Order: sequence, then structure tokens, then C-alpha cells
Amino acid sequence: MLPSRNPLSEAARRSRALRRHVGGVWLTLSLLATASGCRCNEDAPPSPRPAIAAAPAVQRGDQVLVEPSAGVFFEARVLALENNAGTPALKLQRSDGELLSVDAADVYRLPGSETTSPPSEADPLPAGRLAVCELRGHQWVGCRVKSRLDAGYRVEDYGGEERSITAGKIIVPSELTRMNLDQRFRLADARRGFDKAAAAAGQPAAPKGFNPGYKERVVARRGDEWFSAHIVRFHDDGAFRVRWMSDNRENDVQKSDVIPEPPYPKPPKRGGFVLLKPHVQSLPWARWRVVSVRPQLVLEDGNGVQTTSDRRQVVPLSQ
Repeated sequence: MLPSRNPLSEAARRSRALRRHVGGVWLTLSLLATASGCRCNEDAPPSPRPAIAAAPAVQRGDQVLVEPSAGVFFEARVLALENNAGTPALKLQRSDGELLSVDAADVYRLPGSETTSPPSEADPLPAGRLAVCELRGHQWVGCRVKSRLDAGYRVEDYGGEERSITAGKIIVPSELTRMNLDQRFRLADARRGFDKAAAAAGQPAAPKGFNPGYKERVVARRGDEWFSAHIVRFHDDGAFRVRWMSDNRENDVQKSDVIPEPPYPKPPKRGGFVLLKPHVQSLPWARWRVVSVRPQLVLEDGNGVQTTSDRRQVVPLSQ
């Protein structure tokens, strides 16, 4: 089996390291300026708005938005400023009372503060722009702008669900957060494309002349998925009573929803889809795309994870 890779976690590790460095520098400078009474803002060059690395240090009592991992957000209140082994950090309290400490570079000030404001009418967000949106009360997610509206924007979330929100519920992210959002949307788009193609591949069909015997192992349809089962009874109308190997329960199943276990006469085709036998009997036979057929089958799921198999473990679709 090929080792799996998670592109999102790799990108998150790289971006968090850079954010920690940049955010730490700005928070340290802000604290020094506050302590010395220095009016550094008069001489400092203007910085991009509202990238979190360029925002002044938050204060105790501020409401902030935290990005603990790539493209994941939650609200919290600042209880104290801390120093974690030389890295500026914040002690926070979530709405449920949970206390935690996070890197200062992982925090945004919420819209309505002096340093974080929504997109202006003079500089609207174009279609396709990635942002952080409050789609439900105090629930923030990555979003993608679909179009501009008179009172705000039409946006979509990772799952492709669209809704209309006002400009006050949008935070323009830093470049590093934008990279995290871009990675998540790429994976989500690929997943939806996979699911659409897998559904278009249709359902598996038994070879001509298939007539299972008593207690023969088969693969049968249960709801929208396929599971391993045994034939335990035959009905006059051609249907079967099967016992599911996942829980030993029995159900009547139409003949068209019962197929033999592999191998099948026709080999899988590159670019086609197959049902892959699970390692655990309680799980369904999942849909995988065939990436390669020689010298062995290389399969890929909707998350981009690849594995190897052979014809004895797969049921071809679209035959």
C-alpha cells in the first residue's frame, strides 16, 4: 500500500511557522512601543489592512478570531498576554468557558475593531476572492466570493453551499491564511468532482448467468451502499434473503442488488471506478478511481489518498 499524504497538514505546518515569526515580531514591537510611550506609528510605513501580522497587539478583553489550524476558526476573548518560550502568545477563553493559550500570530481581531474592518465599497472583493465569513451566529468559516450584492456578497463555503451575507461579516485574510483557504477549497472542489464522477459511474451489475448458492458470499446493496453478505433464503420472485456480515441482521434484497464477490471477467479500466473491498466487514465497499492498472492496480479516493490493490479485491463499475 502506498503511503498517504495530507497536503493540507503539510501546508499548515509551513504557514504556521512563518506566521509565528512574523506575528511575534509585530506583537513584540507593539508591546515595546506601549511600554516606552513611543509614537512609532508616526514614522512607521503604512501596512496592509487587515492582515493579522500587521495588526497592533490585541489587548485584554478584546474579542478575537482564532485560526488554530489551517482554515479552521473560532471566537474567543483575550484574558492575558503571555510569552511562550520567547514567542508572543495569548491566553484566551472560548464561549463555552474553555481556557487555552495560542500563538499571537494565529489571531484576528473581529470586525468592528479599529484594526479589522470589512471590505469597503471603493475596494470590493472580486468574484473568486477567498475570505473568512460569519455564515451563522459566531461561526466563522473559509468562504469564496461568488458575486457582489447591493448589501454585501454572495459567498460559498467549503461544501459548496451558497448564502448572502453583509460586508460586516467578512474578514479579509492575511496572505498566509489565504494560502490555507486556497488549499482547503482545492481539496473540497476535487472531492465534489470525484463524488460527481463516481455517481455518474452508476451501480455495479452481476455478470450474465449469476445464480448464487445457499450461504454463498455476495456483495449486496443496503441503502445507497454495498456490503458483504451471505445468501440465506431464496424467494419465488427471484429476490434473496441475505444476512449481513457487518451485524448478522437479515433483509430481503432484489436480485438486481446482489452481485458476486470479485474477481470479475473484465478487468478495471484506467480512469474508471471500482468498489474496493473493505478491510473491516462492517464497512461498505467504497468507490475508488483507477489511476493505473499495470503492474498492479493503483486506486485513489475522493481525498486524493492512493492505495494499491488487485482484481480479487475490486468490483468494476461502468462495464
